[in-house]
Amino acid sequence: MTEAEKSNSIIGSWELRSTVGSMPLKTFPPNNGHVIQFTNDSYTVFDSGQAKEKGNYASTPDSSVEANVCLVIKEGQFTNRIILSASSNPYKIFFNLEGNQLTFLSGCFALDAGNQTVYERVGEDR
Repeated sequence: MTEAEKSNSIIGSWELRSTVGSMPLKTFPPNNGHVIQFTNDSYTVFDSGQAKEKGNYASTPDSSVEANVCLVIKEGQFTNRIILSASSNPYKIFFNLEGNQLTFLSGCFALDAGNQTVYERVGEDR
């Protein structure tokens, strides 16, 4: 995969760096074992090195992020949403890829149901 393809693709391994929502910001150090791996059409979520969720995914353009997460979003960000077949998340999950950082937003922050999760690209596909 070329550098340009990598910068526009979620394919690869991503390790959790932070999460914030109804709970305060929680940060995670490198090598924490919380990883999500994407291939062309499937994903696996690992917790402490153990697979805990597997399924297929699809991404689709979606411009409704502000209405769904109840935040004002910078223009051009979070314009796509991901559908994870095995996820129990009842909300639309929007994502933004910027450099080696993949950020997911879901739920309405104004109702204390919002969540932001940030991952960093790791491994050979870095």
